[in-house]
Amino acid sequence: MNEQEPITVFLGKWTFPRVETEMSATIDDRGLTVEGRDVGIGVVEIWDDPVYEYSVNVGVEHLDRMLTALRSKLGDGSLADEKTESRNRLILDSLKEAFSKRDFHNSTDFRQWLQANDFPSDMSDIPPG
Repeated sequence: MNEQEPITVFLGKWTFPRVETEMSATIDDRGLTVEGRDVGIGVVEIWDDPVYEYSVNVGVEHLDRMLTALRSKLGDGSLADEKTESRNRLILDSLKEAFSKRDFHNSTDFRQWLQANDFPSDMSDIPPG
């Protein structure tokens, strides 16, 4: 099996009244990982620490269907059969667009969308401390 170089995109940085969030997404041979980092007084109030990191993972076997679902969400109905490299780039670019257009406001919106579209995913977090 040919291993591909991981591809990562920065999804964005958002400032809310009590929390600042940064998110990125990577696709590698295992699938998609969306990572986030929250900092601020809101995090301190919950975790007693100023930083909270988390990730959402979707297996590589679901990426073709994910591209179709993202294109549908963004109003791009084209369903071209993409090479793996192109597919991965299109998924990451579509995620970036969805977050920048606020179709996903945060990782919770993204996880709810995954669940609503029957995408198996794993959530992990690294609690402070």
